[in-house]
Amino acid sequence: MIYGKQRNALQYLGIGENLDFALKYVEKQDFSGLVPGKNILSGEDVYVNCFSYETMESDQTSFEAHTDYLDLHVVLEGEERIEVAHRDTLEEFEQDPAADYTGYKGQAEAVCVMRPGDFMIVFPEDAHKVKVKHDAVCLVKKAVFKIKIN
Repeated sequence: MIYGKQRNALQYLGIGENLDFALKYVEKQDFSGLVPGKNILSGEDVYVNCFSYETMESDQTSFEAHTDYLDLHVVLEGEERIEVAHRDTLEEFEQDPAADYTGYKGQAEAVCVMRPGDFMIVFPEDAHKVKVKHDAVCLVKKAVFKIKIN
């Protein structure tokens, strides 16, 4: 997991070509051209899902992890907690390989508060629980970059 400020995104260049592409986009901090739903940036190698939701109690959501894609989370409005745990420490309860999704239950090992200007990258070993309220339930507008592992 990498947690940082968008203005510092370029210090993580060099991990992978597709991630570099996404980090350069994030560092510019201009998301005005994105529309709700799927936004293709570089074919199926890098795309962005934009959506909104209300945060909730931690026990109302579960962890997820991915095998084929990294997630790069950017909160555009509102705030949320993202809980993270190594997938080996959790109990798997659901799998959908076609959607690159595995669901998990268990305890968080780390918690990050996400606000506008922050970003988080989660790797395949990083199960993450999103939509968790921080201080109070609020509406979150978010962009999640899906980055094909190369």
